[in-house]
Amino acid sequence: VSENEEQHARRAEAQALGPLARRYKNIAKAIMEDPMLFYDEIFAIEPLSGRIWAKSKMAVTITFTPKAALNYQCLAYCSIVGRADRMPLTLRGQGIGPKAAFSYDELDVGDIDVESVHHYEVNLINQGDIAVNFELVSNASPFGSRFVLTPCEGRLEVGGQCTITVEFSPDLLGEFHETFYWDLVGSTSSIPLTFKGHSVSPTFHFDFDRISFGVVSYGFLNSKTLTLTNTSEVTMRFALRIPGDGRFAQKEFDVIPSRGTLLPNCSQKVQIDFISVNVKTYDLCLVVDLEGVGQELASIPIQARCAVPAVSFDPAEALEYGEIFVRYPAHQTLVLNNASALPAKFQILPQEETSRSLAEFEPDQATGSVPPASSHVVTFRLTSHKLGPLQIPINIRVLGHNIVQQITLTANSIGPIVSADPVVLDWGNARCLEPVSRCVTITNSSVIDASVKAFMKAKNSLWSIAPKSLQLRPYESAQIELTLTIDEAMKMSDLVHIVVDEGKDCNVTVKAKGIGTPVTCKESLKVIDFGTQYTTQTISREYLIENRGQKPRKLVWLPESVAEPKSAKASKDSRDSKDNSAERPPVFTVTPQTLVLDAKSGYRFQFQAVSSEPGQVSEAFVCQEFAGNDRKGTTVFRAELLGNFVAPLLQLSAQTLSYRFMWEKGTPIQPMGQPLHIQNTSPLDVKFFLKVHPPFHVSAESLLLRPQEAAEVRVEFDPAFKVDRMCGVAKQKLVVHYQDHPQKDHVSLVGEVVFPNLQISDEKVDFGSVLNETTKQISITMENPHPLPVNYQWMFVEECEPEHDEDASRGESGLMGSTDRTGSLGGTGIIAAGPAASSPARATALYQSEDRFEDLDRTAGSGFQLRPRSASAPAPAPPSTLAAVRKDRPQVDINQIFDILPIMGTLEPGASQTVTFTYFGLSSQKCEAVAVCSAEGGPEYEVALKGQASKLEFKLDKSALEFGEVPFNEVLEREIWITNTGRVAYYFSFNLSGVSRPFVLDASPVTGLVNPDEKQRIVVRFRAGIPDEVTEAALLEVAHFEPTRIVVHGRGIFPGLLFSSPS
Repeated sequence: VSENEEQHARRAEAQALGPLARRYKNIAKAIMEDPMLFYDEIFAIEPLSGRIWAKSKMAVTITFTPKAALNYQCLAYCSIVGRADRMPLTLRGQGIGPKAAFSYDELDVGDIDVESVHHYEVNLINQGDIAVNFELVSNASPFGSRFVLTPCEGRLEVGGQCTITVEFSPDLLGEFHETFYWDLVGSTSSIPLTFKGHSVSPTFHFDFDRISFGVVSYGFLNSKTLTLTNTSEVTMRFALRIPGDGRFAQKEFDVIPSRGTLLPNCSQKVQIDFISVNVKTYDLCLVVDLEGVGQELASIPIQARCAVPAVSFDPAEALEYGEIFVRYPAHQTLVLNNASALPAKFQILPQEETSRSLAEFEPDQATGSVPPASSHVVTFRLTSHKLGPLQIPINIRVLGHNIVQQITLTANSIGPIVSADPVVLDWGNARCLEPVSRCVTITNSSVIDASVKAFMKAKNSLWSIAPKSLQLRPYESAQIELTLTIDEAMKMSDLVHIVVDEGKDCNVTVKAKGIGTPVTCKESLKVIDFGTQYTTQTISREYLIENRGQKPRKLVWLPESVAEPKSAKASKDSRDSKDNSAERPPVFTVTPQTLVLDAKSGYRFQFQAVSSEPGQVSEAFVCQEFAGNDRKGTTVFRAELLGNFVAPLLQLSAQTLSYRFMWEKGTPIQPMGQPLHIQNTSPLDVKFFLKVHPPFHVSAESLLLRPQEAAEVRVEFDPAFKVDRMCGVAKQKLVVHYQDHPQKDHVSLVGEVVFPNLQISDEKVDFGSVLNETTKQISITMENPHPLPVNYQWMFVEECEPEHDEDASRGESGLMGSTDRTGSLGGTGIIAAGPAASSPARATALYQSEDRFEDLDRTAGSGFQLRPRSASAPAPAPPSTLAAVRKDRPQVDINQIFDILPIMGTLEPGASQTVTFTYFGLSSQKCEAVAVCSAEGGPEYEVALKGQASKLEFKLDKSALEFGEVPFNEVLEREIWITNTGRVAYYFSFNLSGVSRPFVLDASPVTGLVNPDEKQRIVVRFRAGIPDEVTEAALLEVAHFEPTRIVVHGRGIFPGLLFSSPS
């Protein structure tokens, strides 16, 4: 086993033993703290501890509380301080239980009737010195369960007694000896109570000792009556039955009543009905059963004999009906003769199913009886279902005989007899398509209903029949109407078939000659009125024109002015009509203008009306027919076309709807609405659609107005569409489009939204670079050009990113470097110059307040400071924690870098305000922030702030200029370069006041500005002026630094000649 597993096992053992050790430690502590004083459930000692002074006594009380009548013993020890052995004390006691006894221990009740109820009383007496709680022990024996003892439990005080009532009702016969035991609470013994006696049955008798029916006829009812008497003193429940009789439907005897209850000394009439269904001798008995006592306690003999008489029929073999009508009932009688002294029963068996389809017979009685020495007549009704001869068997049975007698019903079934008058019918000349009717009389000469159907021989006959079917009652006459609609100018003939259902058919010949034309239209074409319609809309009417003839025909529709013969006046009118038609298109047209209509066909001609101009227009058209090779047409229709054309016209309550929303503090922005009343002044219904674009809305997009009907719609303007809360004007048009009409109407909609708005002159403020620990201010202008006063407030949204130069990176640290807008104290801080705005985009970064312009705590020197009070924002860490986390980046609030004055205020309409931004440059830091001006009820205006702080740094490429030998009267130049290695521009200047002689040194430029990361070239001009060593010093002053000494050295020389004279 590895060392790690051993360590794991030791740790597991320690974890398991630890809780056990703590548990048993607590048990041991409880044992040590227990004084171990005497305790027993029966004996008690008082007091259990104490102090006995020298030569004194103490009384100790011992209480004995037995719980049962038993002997109890207990051993107690007395521990004495200073004595090694304890003193034993034996405690003994005997518990005495309760004592009670009954006034008698045993009761003999003698003979009692079964089911009778008896009551007894016995006293329970308390003979002891304590109260007795008693309870009955249940006895579930057959007789014991019939005893009811009340009360079955209770309590007896000392010297008291209780009367116990006993109710007994036996339901069995025989002797009984029942003992009931009573338990006494606290006693080990029970007290008994015994009842004994004998249960006997009740007595009864009949008034007859036997029942004799004698000789009976098969199937007939025979009755006998006797009396049953109860001679005992108890109620008797009896049941009567006849053993050996059949069961259910096979029973021949019926006892009425078959069971019941007899009171003491009362009687009951009993009737026995007997219907014999077996030819035999009967020897049975009637037995009596007593419920709860026993069965067949008494019996009476029953005797009878059954016989069957002989019956004959007249006629004996066949029952003749002769000729009968189908489905018409016919009647015949059958005689049954009984010559014996006993009555006879007969039964006519149901007809066989195989013969029911031919005919059905029905006797006036299916069963019956024939008296002794007498006759009985049965009438049969026969109804046939089919035509022709019939033979139907009848089966008759006499009850008691095994042989069935058969008799045959014979008949001849016939149908109705129908005739027609006349048998030839001539129409003569008949105009095409005009119905002409004639009548034919149909007569039923039979005693049954006749079903008659009439139809034409030809499949597509020109004659029609009404009605086509008849139902004629016996000896009834009716007429059928034959209608001729001839479709051609020629002779026609046909044959009418009259079919009699189940009878003989007959025929009628018809004929006629046609004249005229078969072209027709169901609707009238005399006047086609298009009514009042809108212009530019095409209105159509369709009319079905049919050629019901047997030949094709050519139909041509023409204006009546074109179709008529042309006279001189007609020619002039035609030319005028053509001139007018050239000016505008025709109003009415018929499509198609020409059509060949085949035989037995129709076509829907379309009459159209369309007018571009309003007014009433009418024109007549004629339809000419050309049949076969005809060259001259025949006018078949003349149609007058009428129309009144109007333009849709709506009366609007206003042509322009103007809205102006003025923002108000504390009032939610709700849509503004105005009613627009629209009335239809046209003579027709107008259905139109209202179209409008947001931010306008209309309550109904479509309306249907009856003539002179008016409606009101609500046009709403939603100022909330300006989610940026900038003032503005929305202009739209509510366009009314008419259904199926090009006309459009407009309502101008103008919605103006006025929020508290400002105009800020600049959106960016760039402070540039400033010297560390210095301040710079820049001002902008803020104006209110709108009619609402503006409550404004400035706040900061900081975005800082340190940018170090080479020296600052070695030992200086700037602001926090995170650039995200998280609102946390450890990263980029979001410092509000006032309460936070309610913009959703800044919900986590800005202070949430119900009143955005409450009093604020002023931070020293730089306006107001607020932190986000969001529950999710991290709380600032303790100073020690922050110092440990950000040793190199001390926390600086943005409002210690930028400041805004004024921070908040109210700008009245038309007023302006100068806002000053101040930037304080921390050491070597570059800061960018966003200043937000929140207008109450209006938008937020962002101004980007940018500034950088740095120390001044410069670098000279040289601090000494060596010109060497220079002609004393010449000027030489040397360059000096100043480099700005910092982030702040600075000024420099050459101070030549310390030069000993004028014009020795000169510099260009003497002064100037060096921007960050730029170099400045300075040209120094030197002129010695004397032929000698010249050393001069100039001071270069850079910003606030100590002047830098620039040493200039040169030696002035001049040209010379050395002449030597000859010696």
